[in-house]
Amino acid sequence: MYLAIISSNSSHQHTHKTISKGALKAALDFGRCEGGEVVRVYSRAGRLLSEARWTPEDGGKYYRCAV
Repeated sequence: MYLAIISSNSSHQHTHKTISKGALKAALDFGRCEGGEVVRVYSRAGRLLSEARWTPEDGGKYYRCAV
């Protein structure tokens, strides 16, 4: 089990439990497609595993970030 933490410029941070290490998967499942949104997935020990961000360009999409 992993922890997905989602934050953005326009709403409060929210947290979800997920079975996937991938931030893109968590973003598609729990994200709100808001400007400046950042989705980070952490291990139980608190280690950052992956990160994804939302961009409104070209109709909007999530993209992977190097961790």
